[in-house]
Amino acid sequence: MYHVLVNHPNVYWEATVVSHSEIDEVNILQATMNGMRRSTEGLVNKLKKVFPTHKFRALVDGNRVPTGMPIDSAFVIKGDSIIFSIAAASIIAKVTRDRLMQQLHEEFPVYNFAQHKGY
Repeated sequence: MYHVLVNHPNVYWEATVVSHSEIDEVNILQATMNGMRRSTEGLVNKLKKVFPTHKFRALVDGNRVPTGMPIDSAFVIKGDSIIFSIAAASIIAKVTRDRLMQQLHEEFPVYNFAQHKGY
């Protein structure tokens, strides 16, 4: 499904990788919020080029919306189980993370990063 989503011409997406330094500096929750905001900013920039007159709204899976979102936003608890676009975003995010963990495992096998793939 990941391959279908990221290669479909009508699916627009953005993924952000948050560094360990940022997590250490602001904590995991705030770093996650920062990453969501940066992904939204990147996606909005892409969308405005294709749909310059449209208004957009971000739906965030969870119980809060990151501060400073560039567009109107709302949270949806368990959104990945009820809203297709949130489920699609979740697939892209999780496969991106899994691939990063596999790359890190190959580079630093002593840390066994591959164990952090999936759930």
